[in-house]
Amino acid sequence: MGRIITENHFWNLSRLYRFASSSISKSVIFNLSRDWVPSYSLSEITVSNCQLGPGFPTWLRTQVELSQLTLSVAGISDMIPFWFWNLTSSLWWVDLSDNQFRGKLPGSVSYGYKFGAWVDLGFNRLEVPSNIGQRMSKVINLDLSRNFLNGSIPASINQMETLSFLDLSSNCLSRTILRKLQGLRKLVILDLSKNNLLGDVTSSLCALPSLIFLKLSCNNLSGELFSVLQNCSGLLSIDLGENRFSGTIPDLFHNLHIIDLAQNNLSGTIPKCLGHLEAFTFLGPYSYELPSTQHIRFLQHVEIVSKGNVIDLSSNDLKGEIRDNITELSALVTLNLSWNHLSRNIPENIGNLQRNCSSLTNGDGEDENGDSEGGDEKFGFYISMGLGFAIGFW
Repeated sequence: MGRIITENHFWNLSRLYRFASSSISKSVIFNLSRDWVPSYSLSEITVSNCQLGPGFPTWLRTQVELSQLTLSVAGISDMIPFWFWNLTSSLWWVDLSDNQFRGKLPGSVSYGYKFGAWVDLGFNRLEVPSNIGQRMSKVINLDLSRNFLNGSIPASINQMETLSFLDLSSNCLSRTILRKLQGLRKLVILDLSKNNLLGDVTSSLCALPSLIFLKLSCNNLSGELFSVLQNCSGLLSIDLGENRFSGTIPDLFHNLHIIDLAQNNLSGTIPKCLGHLEAFTFLGPYSYELPSTQHIRFLQHVEIVSKGNVIDLSSNDLKGEIRDNITELSALVTLNLSWNHLSRNIPENIGNLQRNCSSLTNGDGEDENGDSEGGDEKFGFYISMGLGFAIGFW
């Protein structure tokens, strides 16, 4: 049985200014009266993985000096009350993620000048107004993933000139990306994956001066890959998997560390530049002091890249041989060339990738240099590495 927290636990705590509570499997349950008025004024509140809901906590209305607020995985299934936005003039950190908040964010209020070093509203049932960019113009990090966003990306987002992190993944966004994001000169991470976006992607999107992580996978985007990537020299990670891009893979990946082009309509051969990827050394300017869990969440993109090079070109129509220089990638942790039409000639020095291997076989039980009929048939080849990653050619 969980522990129940009532207003009696806060009796005679008039000097309290910071409160944090977390639990396993929501074992902490808050049972606070809707009429309760705390005797203190908090600057920081963190309630995570506790049962605070289902209603929005009305006692927050009295906390006018808040600078940080986290109510994540709190079992709240309610609308965000209008009065809440009056608190945002002093808030620089807002995390209401992983609840069941519903409704449309108001488009008629000012979110305050300080509102916005971090805004995480992910994994709810929210909609946004068309003027969200005007109302959150000072936001630096915005997460609206896994909500009820639909239609086109609001054009007003282009006015969020301080934005560095934007996650709109796992929504129902459709239509085209167009040029609606090209004013985001400070954008570092952009995730629009798992939507229903259509049409071409302009090369100017990749050319945003600060952009280093771009994820557009699981959409219906199309067009020539070269036109998308010709200005991507600043990117460290690009994921365009599960779309309808066509054409050949350009020789433009010298700075990239993660390349996912799987499940498209790409043709031609494997470009030479994939054999020249370097190990990741950049840690970025985002090591400023944040609460530990949020710091880790923000830096998870950097952490993934820092593990080494990832190349996924599977499920396309690539032909030709596997280039020898790929086997020289000392930082390679994942290589997937499966479901293409590559020749069966495996580079003789493929053993360079075996330093941490536990096994080395191909899919039909032959040795690594074995031949079979069919020449360009799909074939199986795996290397299981000590870090738990897999390299495969099918």
